[in-house]
Amino acid sequence: MAGTSPFTKKNVPDNVRAEIDARAGKSGILWSAKKFPWIHLTSMSSGCDEKYIELSSLKQGDYRGLYEENYVRPLPVITGVDVKKQGELGTTRRVTVKIVAYTDQQLIDLQKCYFIPGMDCRVEWGWSEDVLGNQSLGPIGNRELGEAEAICRIKEREKQQTHYSGIQGIVGNFSYSLTPENYWDCSIEITAAAEAFGPSKVSDYNCSCPREYEREDPDGKSKKVVENRSILYTMLIDLFKSYYSAERAYRSTLEDVAKQDGKNITISQYNYYGARRTEKGADDVPMYEKIANWINSPDTTEPYISWATLEAAINAKAIPTDENNVYTLGKLTSTKMLLTHHPKLESTDPRVCVIPGTTYDSKIVNLVRTGDIPVSAIVEDGGKKYVMLDNIMVNVVMLLVELDSVEKGDGTITSFLTNVLNKINNVCGSLWEFEIISTTGNCITNPADTLTVNTGFGQSVTGTKGEYDEKHPTVSIVDAKMYQADKTYSLPALPIGGINDKISVLRDFKLDMKMTDSMKSQALYSNGSQQTTSDTSCGSNAIFAPFGLSGTNPVDTLTVNTGFGQSVKLEKTGASQEASVIIKNLAKPKAAVPPKCDDCKKASPNSTKQPKEFSDLMKDLNDDVSSSTTTAALSALIKEYGISSREGDNSHCDGTPLPFVFSFTLDGIGGFSFGQTVTCDRIPEDVRKSFVFQVTAVEHSITPNDWTTTVNTVARANFSK
Repeated sequence: MAGTSPFTKKNVPDNVRAEIDARAGKSGILWSAKKFPWIHLTSMSSGCDEKYIELSSLKQGDYRGLYEENYVRPLPVITGVDVKKQGELGTTRRVTVKIVAYTDQQLIDLQKCYFIPGMDCRVEWGWSEDVLGNQSLGPIGNRELGEAEAICRIKEREKQQTHYSGIQGIVGNFSYSLTPENYWDCSIEITAAAEAFGPSKVSDYNCSCPREYEREDPDGKSKKVVENRSILYTMLIDLFKSYYSAERAYRSTLEDVAKQDGKNITISQYNYYGARRTEKGADDVPMYEKIANWINSPDTTEPYISWATLEAAINAKAIPTDENNVYTLGKLTSTKMLLTHHPKLESTDPRVCVIPGTTYDSKIVNLVRTGDIPVSAIVEDGGKKYVMLDNIMVNVVMLLVELDSVEKGDGTITSFLTNVLNKINNVCGSLWEFEIISTTGNCITNPADTLTVNTGFGQSVTGTKGEYDEKHPTVSIVDAKMYQADKTYSLPALPIGGINDKISVLRDFKLDMKMTDSMKSQALYSNGSQQTTSDTSCGSNAIFAPFGLSGTNPVDTLTVNTGFGQSVKLEKTGASQEASVIIKNLAKPKAAVPPKCDDCKKASPNSTKQPKEFSDLMKDLNDDVSSSTTTAALSALIKEYGISSREGDNSHCDGTPLPFVFSFTLDGIGGFSFGQTVTCDRIPEDVRKSFVFQVTAVEHSITPNDWTTTVNTVARANFSK
């Protein structure tokens, strides 16, 4: 079922591939001689003087358009733009725009346009034409476009032309300094989301239905208060406090939304042995149960919804739509998304989630008390087993806790999803590599049958409705281990040139190995000996090995780690053994053997307990869900992942992939985005075969004379090799 993966849609677009390939040919030589960048800055301030609403590195028209009315001083001009990622994954970007103001009055006027914290600004840039001679459409125009709508429109334009890019965000900082030449160097910083979905809030709508909540006063005493919360939180709290009536009230709406993506919803109540909880996730055991000493095994019933139902709830209750109920900013849908499976997979904490179809799930939660019967999350396709994300059952109390935390923080849907996914992954032994990515879809600009768009250069284009406004952007949850590496785009490697070269496909090429702090500590305190795996089925291989080194061992056969997520079996005799190398650190002396102690008392044979089997620990979890049983079960689950599975899955023998970071800089281009996979034939073959390089951030640097794009990636182990 790999065809359902959105990574097939997150490949580097065809027009980007064609543009880069063409730049490496004869057309690229001609294009590099005549390429010319433009920069355009638009202010959304209503108090901005008309002549400063739009600033550019290039003015249209004759020379008089470059000067003030008295022709003594030029108009303010943009001298450069830098676009950098902000945050580890580049989900937001920090844009620095440099402007020159030639008079004090210009500086004051610019203050009303651009030096206003929180003011929306749009920055666009591009080449005058692409390598095939297609002319630029220029800036978008329309100052009333909101941030999300503008991001969507920019993405649409990038699909049409690779020689264009842009951002829209809010001013976060500004500065200006007087130069010795007596003009002002100004700088504004704009913070922008990388995707339209990013800024959407879980509480965009206020619920007009007040609910009663338990709250603590300053003295720690519980009291009842009435509050208005987000619609999504209100739905979840209703399910928690009054399951039967809430299930009937919300089911129809959720089903209507889910059907749009071909999904079914599942709302259930599970029963398990554990402490009753409040909506805050704290234990809430009544006093009579404490007196009766029932605290260790109260009969606890809590509501659960499937992941498909959660996505339907977010789409219905959190993501805004227009008057026609169209998702103009995009929607969340992970329909039929497959995740990595392991035969011993379990959820070790039903207070977070349950994985229907696993060995112990029905025993731990004592089946469903009422509501829908959950569908197995374990599915088979092509002879292999996977986990269907849509069918994972998520605990409503956990959702309430995470939603409450996010609403008091940055309030974004992305943060809420990330927190929930991290919890699910953690209690399942961190089997997955969850990513939230933007997939295909178009921005919906107008529900009318025809649409007129201003190109920004005094031209307008009229198009018919067609399918353009029938689609919408989508955001999906994916497991990075399910990459399809065969779809990876390989960049032309040579020539690597400079700014003055006639052809410069790649300006810069870097392959760095980023050692984590834990790796550095292990190397520092291990006395020169590398840590080895405890799993004898994998051989005595070092977790980290030098580049391309196979290793040796005095046994007949040995499975060793190459250091690139790859295992190789060597025979003792023959060329393989002769070619292998033993590397020792001569500066590290062999540790001395400590003297034996004759007076030490022998340990009692009964002083050590036999460790419990995995099944026993899961049985303990069945009898009592508590912090101690869930912790023990999780430790046992992780250990099970570390040994050979019943289905012969030895991927755990791959060791720890070294954290390679591949980045490259090339002539400015639009179209690269988070989640795409790239490679290059100048990456060493062992590394190239063992890793998939996923784009995490795209950065730009633009001046009136040049535009460069830097793409940063992170190495993912190639599990499909």
